[in-house]
Amino acid sequence: MVKDATAVTMHFYSGKQGPDLGPPLSFETRQPQGFWHCHPDCGIDVAVAPLGPIQDFFETDGQAFYLPTIPFKYFFSEWVQFPPSPFDGFRRPRALEEVLIVGYPNDYRDRPTSLPLLRRGVIATPLWLDHEGRPVFLVDTAASHGTSGGPVLYVEEKQQAGNTMYGDTGRVALLGVFSETLPPKATTAQPDSDVRPPNVGAAYKAKCILDVIASLEPTKTARS
Repeated sequence: MVKDATAVTMHFYSGKQGPDLGPPLSFETRQPQGFWHCHPDCGIDVAVAPLGPIQDFFETDGQAFYLPTIPFKYFFSEWVQFPPSPFDGFRRPRALEEVLIVGYPNDYRDRPTSLPLLRRGVIATPLWLDHEGRPVFLVDTAASHGTSGGPVLYVEEKQQAGNTMYGDTGRVALLGVFSETLPPKATTAQPDSDVRPPNVGAAYKAKCILDVIASLEPTKTARS
């Protein structure tokens, strides 16, 4: 949450053709309220920021700035409930599909390079469903603090195209951003009982990011 922050520090990789693994480049803003743009609905904890000022800062400082991006066309933005079909999962993620989660759970990372951890999860609710009226879907994973804000990705890996043939598109679709770990929901448990968290997390749908970008003025998104 950046709404009430007084300063925000972001870390990036150096490099031109790819990341130079080493000490990360740091960018700090002491006016985060003007830098970050929050979702129009204050109940949706999603914000975006332009990369133009960051690129200008590193270019002026003479440092190579590298950041891989996911094109908008790979944002999974259509959440439609389709009629049942034997091809329901073909080229379209659905409940019980595996996803890739990137983050720093409990601040675990590789300290010299600041590389995050990659973890697997399973989509636990239909993607067309706004779980409990929120624009989120649930992920069954070993969720823990430090994952919030990390991307939740659907990777089209090898899919069987015959008895011995496999197709591999290599496409990576952004389903959303991890938001929170869910607490135990055992209302009948005794106060002193040991109730374990359900290892379930919530992720805001990628459409929430697109909604923030669409709400900005063209001059603000020109170099985002």
